[in-house]
Amino acid sequence: MAKGEVHDVVRANIERIRRSRGWTLQNLSDRMTGAVQLDAPALSRVETGARRVDTDDLLAIAAALDVSPLALLLPSQVSPYELVNVGGTALESRLLWEWGIGQHPITDLDTRGFQARSLPWWFRVDSSVPVDALPDSARSKVIDEKLLVYGSDPEEPADG
Repeated sequence: MAKGEVHDVVRANIERIRRSRGWTLQNLSDRMTGAVQLDAPALSRVETGARRVDTDDLLAIAAALDVSPLALLLPSQVSPYELVNVGGTALESRLLWEWGIGQHPITDLDTRGFQARSLPWWFRVDSSVPVDALPDSARSKVIDEKLLVYGSDPEEPADG
C-alpha cells in the first residue's frame, strides 16, 4: 500500500465496522475502557482522517469494536481476488490476508520459516492434515482448510 493508504484503510474500516454495529461515536468511545480511551470528538477526527491512530489506539479501537486488529489494518475488498498495492507490488486481497494471519509469506517461498518468524512458538498452521479426515469437533479449529495446532514446549514442536 502506498504511503497514507493504510491510514485511509484503517479509518474507513473503523467507521464501516462501527456503523455496521449501529453505534455512534459516543457508543464506541464508551466501550474503550482500557488504558487508551478516545472520546467521541477524537474518534470523529480518526474517521475523517484529521487524526492518525498509533498502535495503542489501533488495539484499543479493535478491542472496543470486538474485531481483530487485522480487520482494521487490512482492506476488506468485495472480492478476494481484487488487487491491492503492497509496497509497490500488486497482491490479491486474499493473499494479503493470508500473509496477515501468518499463513503464507508474500515475498518468500519458505512458508515454514515465515511461520516460525511470524507466529508464537506454540502456534502454527498445518496444511498436511486433510479437513475431511477430522472429526466434526475438530473442524471448528480449521481455517481455510488449515489445522491450527497448539504446542506445549518450544523445544518440542506440536505434531500435525
